[in-house]
Amino acid sequence: MIPNIYSKGLSGLTLQQNMQLCAGQNYSVLMDYRFKEVDPDNNCRLTITYPFYGGVTGSVETGSSVVQPGQWYTTASFFPGLPETEVGSRLFGVNFFCRYGVRNEISVDNVRIERFDGNVS
Repeated sequence: MIPNIYSKGLSGLTLQQNMQLCAGQNYSVLMDYRFKEVDPDNNCRLTITYPFYGGVTGSVETGSSVVQPGQWYTTASFFPGLPETEVGSRLFGVNFFCRYGVRNEISVDNVRIERFDGNVS
């Protein structure tokens, strides 16, 4: 993904998909990523967003200052499924954002959302 400069030095891309969740089930999300360039000022970030209870969105964020260029890394998080009283799908997202006119390229692969038997609270 390579975001274009949109306005005031900010750019970004978002990939989203609805996912069907089971009531009372917890989930893990793992994703491999790599930044093309290191940004010591941490101006580019990758964020995974996922549903949480009551319509709230949870997230895990990784900045471009903590990686080696071209090296693959994995980021992960855990989240609860729907309360027993709810059914349906919720939105999962991968967001790539840069600020101050900084440009970078990010690759994303092996996105995995799986049931998790452990406690996520």
